Amino acid sequence: MGSGEYSYEWRLEEPHHHLICRQCGAEFSLDPTYLESMAKRVLKDHGFRAEMDHFAIFGVCQDCQRTASSE
Repeated sequence: MGSGEYSYEWRLEEPHHHLICRQCGAEFSLDPTYLESMAKRVLKDHGFRAEMDHFAIFGVCQDCQRTASSE
């Protein structure tokens, strides 16, 4: 999941996505509905049917943002 270490999970039948903090490594689940509009847009704009089964989106979590802004 971006940390250089391997991470395994049981593959679920339904799509599942993660938000991963680059600073502390925390992982949060993201509802698949967030990416539905992206899949529709990719199909419309590019004629490409994207497989949106598993996404990992990297960034900085709220706690790390708060810590950084208080320093």
